[in-house]
Amino acid sequence: MRHLLALAVLLVAGCCTPNGQTPIFAETTLARLELPERPTKIVRLSAGGAGSTWYVLSRDHVTDAPAVAQSEVTEDYPGDPCDEESLGLFGRVDVCLAKRLSFGYSRREKGPPMGHATLYLAGPERERARAGDFSLALTGAWGQDDAGETTELSNGDTYRSHWNRKQRDLGLVAGVRAGSSVLIYGGPYRLRTNFSIDHERPDALPQSSGGTITATGWHIGISLFAGRNHSWLLEYSRASVDAGNDDSVSNNGFKYQLEFGGKSPAPRRKPAAT
Repeated sequence: MRHLLALAVLLVAGCCTPNGQTPIFAETTLARLELPERPTKIVRLSAGGAGSTWYVLSRDHVTDAPAVAQSEVTEDYPGDPCDEESLGLFGRVDVCLAKRLSFGYSRREKGPPMGHATLYLAGPERERARAGDFSLALTGAWGQDDAGETTELSNGDTYRSHWNRKQRDLGLVAGVRAGSSVLIYGGPYRLRTNFSIDHERPDALPQSSGGTITATGWHIGISLFAGRNHSWLLEYSRASVDAGNDDSVSNNGFKYQLEFGGKSPAPRRKPAAT
C-alpha cells in the first residue's frame, strides 16, 4: 500500500513540473457570441465562457526580448503548468439606446475590458421573429489593457518587460430563424491587436518595439430561446492569425443571456389565407 501511495505522489508531481522560463503572452478569444436580431427589451445581461487564443510574445524574456515579429499564436496555455489556466469566463451588460443601436461593456477573466456597439441592419425584433425570418447586424468592439513581468536571477540581474495592447474588432453577423425558438447565425470578422512593448535587461540599453497581430475569420452558432427573456448561445469560431508564425486557430464559446425592461411588442399577425 505504501508503494502505491508513493507511486501516486510521483505521478501527480510529474503532472506539474515548474517551468524555469518566464514567457510573455496575452490572452484573447475568437468567440463572438453576438446575435443579429434586434432586442425587444432595453437591458441585456449575459455571462458565459469561451476558449482562449494566446499571443506568445516571448517564450522566455530573459533570453529573448518580447516582440510581435517573433510572436506565436496557440490554443494551448503557454505559461507555467503549475499556474491556473484561464477558464475564459466573462460577464457583459448591453443597453439598447435606440431602435437599431445598442451599446455594451464586458469583462473577461484575462482579457482587456471591452466596449461594444451593435447596429441592427435588417430583421424583426426578437420576440416578433418567426421561422424563416432573416436578420443582419454590424458589430464592433474596442478595449485596452497593460501588464508587466519582472524576473530577478540569483546573480542579481533583473529583467523587466512591460506591454500595452489595444484591441479592435469588426464583424458582420447574419441569422435565420429555424423555428420559433431556434436561430442559426454566423458571419465574418476581423480582430486587430496593437502591441507596444518595453524591455529592460542589465547587459543592454532599454528596448522598445511594437506591432499588430490580425485575426481574420468566421463563426457559426445556434441560439435557443426559452420564453421571452432567456436564451442560450453555442458557437464555433475559426480564424487565420497574422502573427510571427501565421497559423489558424479555433475557439468554442457559450453564453446565457437575460433581457428585461420595456414593454413586449404586439405579436405579428399571420398572413390571411387566400
